[in-house]
Amino acid sequence: GRIDEDFALSLLEKEKFEHMIVVDGALAFWDKVEKNPDITCHFDHLVGDFDTISPEILKNYLDREDIEVHRFNPEKDYTDTDIALKLAIHLTKSETGKADARSEIWLLGATGTRADHMLANMQLLAQTRAAGVDGVIVDKNNKIRLLEGSYTLKKEAQFGDFVSLIPVTQALKGVTLRGFKYLLDRHTTYWGESLCVSNELEAEEGYISIEEGLALKNVAPRIKWVRHFYCKWCSMKKLKMDPLFILNASRITSSTMFSDEASRSANRFLMTGIKENQSIGL
Repeated sequence: GRIDEDFALSLLEKEKFEHMIVVDGALAFWDKVEKNPDITCHFDHLVGDFDTISPEILKNYLDREDIEVHRFNPEKDYTDTDIALKLAIHLTKSETGKADARSEIWLLGATGTRADHMLANMQLLAQTRAAGVDGVIVDKNNKIRLLEGSYTLKKEAQFGDFVSLIPVTQALKGVTLRGFKYLLDRHTTYWGESLCVSNELEAEEGYISIEEGLALKNVAPRIKWVRHFYCKWCSMKKLKMDPLFILNASRITSSTMFSDEASRSANRFLMTGIKENQSIGL
């Protein structure tokens, strides 16, 4: 996975999390955060086999009383991300052993260069769903969650312009979309189809309903196109540029970029990782 430092720092400046879990190589990023006077939050769990973090950085955190270290053998059954996610789910549970339904686990750095680990991280959201916790994968260009049943989006609070539904079960039955550019009324779409990709919310409020099945819902900002000049060939090539926007990452206020459903107070967890095979922000 990979962490965009500017996006992550903006997120940490504005968000409040009850627990923070740093995964393996993400410690190199957090080592910079610790030196930033504008960031007042601190992580309390360190997870991984530590095969991608510099020993010089790692030694500064192994014996700190305010950090619980969870160290594993590199030859293990589960990825560091999976292990850290299981820990995050455990931290949401009360004395009754049940997870607080208001809790959210954000995965920061779970997308990146390796498709196998990115896909594995997306399907890990099934664990948060099974535990009754809302799991969200977020980077500067995407906000991904697992969706079933009904869901309402508010335009003023939306993360980006495009809303996509990707089937993760054989079929999504009875899909209804209201308030969008492309409407559906109890339609069925199947695994392997792209029918529900890149829709746009036109009304102030959008409604999604799935009678049967599971989907990955992604909200993405519009990518701006610019002209790039290659002097050697005197030609022009279109390149995609990162969108320009002002970050407001508060999850509690309904008018924020990261809230695309009714706001609610919740326990918050952030897990970060920039190891090639995993990274996580809960």
